[in-house]
Amino acid sequence: MPRFLLIGLAIVLCLSCNRSEHDTSNVSVGSQPSLEFQSTAGQTIKLDSYRGKIVLIDFWATWCGPCMAELPNMLATEKTYGPRGLQILGISLDRDANALARVVRDKNIPWPQHLDENGDVSRRFGVDSIPRCFLIGTDGAVLWTGHPSDLQTQLTKAFAQHPPG
Repeated sequence: MPRFLLIGLAIVLCLSCNRSEHDTSNVSVGSQPSLEFQSTAGQTIKLDSYRGKIVLIDFWATWCGPCMAELPNMLATEKTYGPRGLQILGISLDRDANALARVVRDKNIPWPQHLDENGDVSRRFGVDSIPRCFLIGTDGAVLWTGHPSDLQTQLTKAFAQHPPG
């Protein structure tokens, strides 16, 4: 199969990563989601513990071509905004823990990751395609959700209007 067809197929699969046709988003702009998970490193991560910071929840997978294409931007975002009060949390839709661990190690991803093997977190957030991000303000409310291609604009706005304290 020609490479461009494989790339196209990967994009279609990423964009149509539906968990269920009955899923509805509980998490939208203005809502204050709760999130608690065990990271792949064994840490208990609680979204509430990051109050006062801006939090970026990144839904992605190692098998998703567009997600992997966004990874250098995510790493640059963490390097730029992490010291200013941004915390990134990764929610991986992978089913292969070894693949996730390998990418985290090889790409030096410093933020916590959760392997959402059964899709509980992505269903609760209403994620029907990846990559998908949720930007959470210092008060715990969702400021924006969407594709990471618009992330820099949204981060600039979030840091101007809701600076971490």
